[in-house]
Amino acid sequence: MSWGSLPFENVLDHLASPAPAPGGGTASALSGAMSCALSEMVLGLTLGREKFAGVEAELAPLVPQVRALRADLLRLADADSAAYEGFVRAMKLPKATQPEQAERKRAIEQAALHAAEVPLRTAQAAVEAARIAERCAKLANPNARSDAVVAALLAWSCFEGARRNVLANLPSMEPKRAEQLRAQLAPLEPEADRLLARARA
Repeated sequence: MSWGSLPFENVLDHLASPAPAPGGGTASALSGAMSCALSEMVLGLTLGREKFAGVEAELAPLVPQVRALRADLLRLADADSAAYEGFVRAMKLPKATQPEQAERKRAIEQAALHAAEVPLRTAQAAVEAARIAERCAKLANPNARSDAVVAALLAWSCFEGARRNVLANLPSMEPKRAEQLRAQLAPLEPEADRLLARARA
């Protein structure tokens, strides 16, 4: 299912349902997409106006970037739901015999890896969304500064939700691969915090 193609109320209904997917990972990616949409609005209220001509060269390139990022985050919302459903299917595999147990273990590790890689990409995209929101908060139309700060907050929420989903899947995979993912995630957290603080300032 493509969450971006549904009416917003339907997306909320799916999130509210007792089904495990969509869950926090999907909600996080959707939060990131909303961040991008707000930043694009702020840019639209700035670019092409004579009084903001001095920041045009710096802000104009952000428009295609934020549009592409919004589309990426919508795809990641769909991918997160699919990844979690794959993990659930692996958990339900039979385990009555040793071969079945071995196959189930392998399937769970692979599914957990995929279920961690998707939110890792979401976390990376969230930091990019936060970077754009921070630029908007600093340079764009001051009448829309509060919107840029909300965009930064949504991007941080996207990052934090995605981070937690990565960490939740690490215990189910091979330890070496888990450490590699943890190492990729680690430097993103202080950067996300820094960008939010700069936008709020």
